[in-house]
Amino acid sequence: MPPHFLQAMHEAGRTAADEPTKFALDRIQFRGDSGTIVASDSRQALVQSGFRFPFAGDLTVPAVPVFAAKELLGEARIGKTRSHLVVAAGDWTVWLALDPDARFPDVEPLVPKAPSGRVEFGEGDVRDLLARGDAGRRGKSEAERAVTLDLREGRVVLRERSQDDRVVETPLGDARYSGPPVTLALHRSHLERMLKLGFRRLDVAGPNKPVVARDGDRTYLAMVVEASAVVPDVKEPDPVADERQQPAPRPPAAENAAVNPEPNPRAERADEERLDPL
Repeated sequence: MPPHFLQAMHEAGRTAADEPTKFALDRIQFRGDSGTIVASDSRQALVQSGFRFPFAGDLTVPAVPVFAAKELLGEARIGKTRSHLVVAAGDWTVWLALDPDARFPDVEPLVPKAPSGRVEFGEGDVRDLLARGDAGRRGKSEAERAVTLDLREGRVVLRERSQDDRVVETPLGDARYSGPPVTLALHRSHLERMLKLGFRRLDVAGPNKPVVARDGDRTYLAMVVEASAVVPDVKEPDPVADERQQPAPRPPAAENAAVNPEPNPRAERADEERLDPL
């Protein structure tokens, strides 16, 4: 197997889900006919191809976190028995039980066929984004941990909310976008994962379509977050923030009781005395 096979297995395992759902998303799929390794957790997917496997058909095996171990040195070898997929490297051999009854989703039809725009990230922005991480960002829900990409021809702006609910806007000076204007929200961990994997081009098909990064024999797919997670431009009205900042209504002012003063009998008698010549 090629030198990057063990790294491909490691990244596939990191992409798989921790627990199964109605699909076997805690598994990895090997496609013998196309030489492809596929993994997904339903929110992201990684498709790695270009391999030559010594078997035909599709195999599904557990995703195990061992393939980044330093003990697995040297050229990897792969084989198949009736019940296991076998991976050997150095003095170690990993036996992965086959799961012939597993239901694994077909990921590739989810990849948009005709993206309308493309983002190209510069190395300076990548270093800044990965160094900053999500420190100081608010919340733990998917929407609160999302980042907004505001894409206009020739420019890319990243927005998110801080812990004190301020809008933090970061123009990515080294990034470029070509295509129609679009604003979408991504989970921050997916954006960071894409960049750490070495992808620098992100294809966009619209605010509600998955985004796709491609690089040679690898494809990374990430679902967008719901539209309510999009952080609006600080120059545009934010109805959610405006409602939170609206001052409490004040009680109506009391009427001025001096508008119709009570008559003063002593003043009236004094006026009569001054006006009566007799």
